[in-house]
Amino acid sequence: HIITTPDCSRRPRQFVATVLPKMGIRMSVIDPADTAALEAAIASHNGADLYFSESPTNPLIRLVDVPAVVAICRKHSVLTCIDTTFTTPINYTPVTRGVDLVLHSGTKYLAGHNDVLCGALAGRADLIAKIRALQGVLGGVVDPHAAYLLLRGLKTLHLRVAQHNANATALAKFLSTHPKIAKVHHPSLHSHPDRAVALAEYAPGDAFGGVLSFELLGDGDAWSTETFEAAGRFVDGLTLAYIGPSLGGVESIVEQVCIMGYFDQPLSIRKGLGISNGLVRLSCGVEDTDDLVKDVARALENV
Repeated sequence: HIITTPDCSRRPRQFVATVLPKMGIRMSVIDPADTAALEAAIASHNGADLYFSESPTNPLIRLVDVPAVVAICRKHSVLTCIDTTFTTPINYTPVTRGVDLVLHSGTKYLAGHNDVLCGALAGRADLIAKIRALQGVLGGVVDPHAAYLLLRGLKTLHLRVAQHNANATALAKFLSTHPKIAKVHHPSLHSHPDRAVALAEYAPGDAFGGVLSFELLGDGDAWSTETFEAAGRFVDGLTLAYIGPSLGGVESIVEQVCIMGYFDQPLSIRKGLGISNGLVRLSCGVEDTDDLVKDVARALENV
């Protein structure tokens, strides 16, 4: 029995929802902030084996109250795994809060240059030993050159992350008051639903990584064709950001989420996940902050 959250990268959720049930593994989905639902999910299935969530989540940038989750899971002997790809170990270290396993897409910030495919898992030595043994059977071992590029990226991680943080925070502040933006998803804002967790768990200075998402107002209907087209005009109007599905590199990368990640999903599914027609995810690179904000402002003039 695995407990997870609804807002997460699509393919891991798809794996848990469609592949693991064939192996007899059940899934419960709860809101990232709902600790009562976590207790209920454990009780209703007579326990659980694993709690897994991203924090921040993708693409709505929700935060998990990690100490609260760890306390509940330990009480019921449930393993915890948190994916902190979006924040990196520079901004947040779940292992110091008692999490059993921490997952990173090394493709993103750790390598940092959009030229590597790799992942990293850290945590309890006894669990890592079991996973490492299984990895030898299943494969998926990083090649030497990718490992070299990852080590190269780690040398500048702290420098890059500082600029990623600054750019995302500045852009979130700018967008939060713009008349053509309906909503901004970033923990630096007081309007964020998990702002209390952000203040309690993260270092001062709004250090949440470089990813934010926001919703174009369009014609006021989040699900209309006009709002869909308005988001497209905005994305096409950017000059600094590349269009693509990745994140965490030195270059800014933008995507209209309903096209890039959910193009094959019906509207009913997207509505349940909060993936509106105007939702845009922007991974801020290490460009000059003023240049990035001005570029976004110019693109909004096309909307």
